[in-house]
Amino acid sequence: MNCIIIYSTFPSKEDAAKTARTLLEEQLAAGANIIQAESLFRWQGKIEQRSEWAVFFQAEHRFFKRIERRIKQLHPDTVPQIVMWRIRDGYTPFLQWILDETVRPVEKRERKEKNREYLKKKAELSKGKKTDGSK
Repeated sequence: MNCIIIYSTFPSKEDAAKTARTLLEEQLAAGANIIQAESLFRWQGKIEQRSEWAVFFQAEHRFFKRIERRIKQLHPDTVPQIVMWRIRDGYTPFLQWILDETVRPVEKRERKEKNREYLKKKAELSKGKKTDGSK
């Protein structure tokens, strides 16, 4: 199984929950754990300290780039922390659950979208139209 954990921190609980809910709704992540954290880090030459909300997302590896893109779109920070770890071993039913909640629904949705596009083009062609709009 090719499961991963993606770790990201957010400046507010609301930002963390909104991002987690979005990734769950889009079925890119199977689950998310949100934990309050105290962070110290260097930023623009100074040492900063702030309370943050850490999120651990459970997902399938092939969705990492999509998840990274969505986190960057939703995150209020200029340089959000986005780190991915591969799960080398784990409780097999849990890892299977990650796949069941992400890969299968996304693949099914993408197959439906491709089928709709195919049927639309087929209908246009059967009416004597070309897909590029020319006659």
